[in-house]
Amino acid sequence: MKSEGKHLRDGKKVLHFTRQEIEAMNLIYDRLVGDTASSNPTQSPPISPRFQKKEGIERVVFRDLLHSTFDVSTEDILMDRIFSVFDAGSDGLVQKEEWLLGTSVFLKGTLEEKTAYTFAVYDLNSDGFIVREEMFTLLRNSLVKQPQEEDPEEGVKDLVELVLRKLDQDKDGKVSFNDFRQAVLQEPLFLEAFGQCLPSEPAAAAFLATLS
Repeated sequence: MKSEGKHLRDGKKVLHFTRQEIEAMNLIYDRLVGDTASSNPTQSPPISPRFQKKEGIERVVFRDLLHSTFDVSTEDILMDRIFSVFDAGSDGLVQKEEWLLGTSVFLKGTLEEKTAYTFAVYDLNSDGFIVREEMFTLLRNSLVKQPQEEDPEEGVKDLVELVLRKLDQDKDGKVSFNDFRQAVLQEPLFLEAFGQCLPSEPAAAAFLATLS
């Protein structure tokens, strides 16, 4: 079934899910969060809205979902970055609108949307650039698994320079979003330049099939 764009309340963000898929994603969200209201229907006295805990998917639950459902097997630093990008409100929880927007891109996004998402994951300090230090951190965590005879960090530094030459389109020593976008348009595999932050194709297809 062809996806039909569903505008959220800001009128700009568009979901790539069908109405049926949105309903299914909402049900999955509710299961992940846990419906505390229904489990405590006679709670008394009622809690003032000012003091009610925000509802959302917690980091540990989200990380488990990435690994077990979406086949994202990556290092802790990238797992945390993926969570942070989904958690647009930076409140430590992925709330319902963030869940729908994030998974829409994660599972069915355009190349442009996936490029923006991936760049945001790799931009560790969210300053709009991926610099050598960030590349080194990401590549070191994903590549250095065990001690080797040669200095593994020197190998990572060499790899950083190689990747930087490929991505740094304007040759200013750092990778802007425009640099990254141009590189991905030429070679989509650069979406995984510094580690996996999108679901595997089989995992995404299997998950979407359960929504129909």
